[in-house]
Amino acid sequence: MKQENKGVLVLYTGGTIGSMPADPNDPESPQRVVDWATFLKHTPQIDPDQVGKRADHIGFRVDCWSLEPPLDSCNVAPEDWAAMAEVIYKNHDDYEGFVILHGTDTMVYTASALSFMLENLKKPVILTGAQRSHTFMSRNDGLQNMMTALMFANAKSANIEVVPEVCIYFGGKLLRGNRCRKMDAEGFTAYFSPNYPALGEAGGVLRVDREHILPVPTQALQLRRRLDRSVIGLDLFPGIQDSGLVESILGIKDIKAMVVRGFGTGNIPTKPEFLSIFEEATLNRNIHIINVSQCLKGGVALGMYETSAQLLEIGMLTGFDLTPESALCKLMVLLGDEDLSTRDIRERAQQSIAGEMSKSLHVQAMRLDADCLISNEAPRWRLSPASPMGGAFRPADMFNAVLRLYEAEVKTDDDTPLEIEIYLNVASDDVLKKDSPNFAGSFKRRNSDEPFIVSFDITSAARMLIKPGERISATVHLANGNGSLSWSKSEIAVFVPSNS
Repeated sequence: MKQENKGVLVLYTGGTIGSMPADPNDPESPQRVVDWATFLKHTPQIDPDQVGKRADHIGFRVDCWSLEPPLDSCNVAPEDWAAMAEVIYKNHDDYEGFVILHGTDTMVYTASALSFMLENLKKPVILTGAQRSHTFMSRNDGLQNMMTALMFANAKSANIEVVPEVCIYFGGKLLRGNRCRKMDAEGFTAYFSPNYPALGEAGGVLRVDREHILPVPTQALQLRRRLDRSVIGLDLFPGIQDSGLVESILGIKDIKAMVVRGFGTGNIPTKPEFLSIFEEATLNRNIHIINVSQCLKGGVALGMYETSAQLLEIGMLTGFDLTPESALCKLMVLLGDEDLSTRDIRERAQQSIAGEMSKSLHVQAMRLDADCLISNEAPRWRLSPASPMGGAFRPADMFNAVLRLYEAEVKTDDDTPLEIEIYLNVASDDVLKKDSPNFAGSFKRRNSDEPFIVSFDITSAARMLIKPGERISATVHLANGNGSLSWSKSEIAVFVPSNS
């Protein structure tokens, strides 16, 4: 028996795809966004009154919800995202999918925001628009983009895999919305996804790459409607460290979070006075500062290696390969959740929520013990977990795990480095054996001029011993050398692919 097709709900927000010349007799006059009724008159392919009358009709029901009034996308704001999210939430079970007709300038912001606001989405939400409107231009991309987006949204009609994500369809490519960047102000292939493959393509047939789409969730759809706009983006440039600008910006009363676009893999000027501005904001005022790259491709991974220890010390968060737009929207949604603590926000900011980044970071803090110290007189210190290891991941997929000791100081009595051994999950009175599966590695550390973060790569042992939801202890042992190692707080950090 053929299943009923529920059709698609279009959310009409405006943009170029819905624009026409203000003077109908002058095609060169400024364009204005028209209402849905006018738009529909110029789009008989989706007009419900044309079903069975036109060979080029889409072939299923297309309903509409419209912003009142429709907007140029530069005027779309968080309250409009909230309205769209609520419409999709309330109508989620009544349609096969949803299409959002949107201006191109801020489409990636809307797509990113909705991906975080609609948790456990089970239906396609496809944003599309146009560089040239079909309502008055014979050569255009608007009609083709819209018709194809409608087909991707209605998997049953198109006979394709359901894509349970917020996507952007444009110029033949179906892309994950929170991975997109706009790369061209005029071309018909305006968007690209630099760090994630296309989810589908449209040629003679529609194709969906099931390997790269998110699985259909089993949990109920949740709406995260609240957004906190107290977030700002900052592009670093040579000389900013001496300008006083960052101190002024972070001194603004209402700022709660900042997206810092660093150089290359997240590097920023290391002038101590400059770093101290960020440190005061993160550690003393609980401002969340996430580091992303200015590069279009690649990302950052603070704390995976000791080279980025300085930025960890000042409280920066790693954004991996988040786009700047996605990072801003993610922070707005996290800050808008009244049930999340400062620690919760820090953790979730560094974990993939909706496929927005390729890596996730899971951290288990260790209990704070005063005067953590190993020396020749007392060569062993056991670190107890403050809470279980969070997150959901497969231990075998772990590609890096480190034990971090903050504000660590290495003092040696001669030029010989200290040999430090790390063991996981051993009791205080267990005999330490390097041939046991609990042995996580032996490391040499030389005298330090000032406190810094010491990182120990414990990946091999972690794959066997660290599991989500369990508690992991770590024992630090001075095996050889004359001197001491002291530190303040500590944690185990695990890096996993975001799809695990």
